[in-house]
Amino acid sequence: MIELKEPSDWESLKEESRSSGKPIFLAKLSPICPVSHAAEKVVVEWVDGIGDKNILTARIDVIRSRDLSRAIAKEIEVVHQSPQTIHLSPEGAAVWDADHFNITTEALDKAFS
Repeated sequence: MIELKEPSDWESLKEESRSSGKPIFLAKLSPICPVSHAAEKVVVEWVDGIGDKNILTARIDVIRSRDLSRAIAKEIEVVHQSPQTIHLSPEGAAVWDADHFNITTEALDKAFS
């Protein structure tokens, strides 16, 4: 899972998604929130378990990269939450999102099935 820190990281990820036709899984997490820590465990387990699925996976620290996180939320027209997981199509459209305790392996499996 790549870490998005700069706008150029986000632009590169979108370009890779467009050119490869692979969707994006984006996890927005906070290093200081207990709910986010719980969601991170689910996210890591799910990403580790998807194996060779054709999904680009990325995460963003909503504290360290606050401006980028908010810019992405505005661009994809998804209200900013943390923790939050988002499924983006290769065209850049938000297909699905979940936040807080709605982030489960079952929900992620269904969103990317």
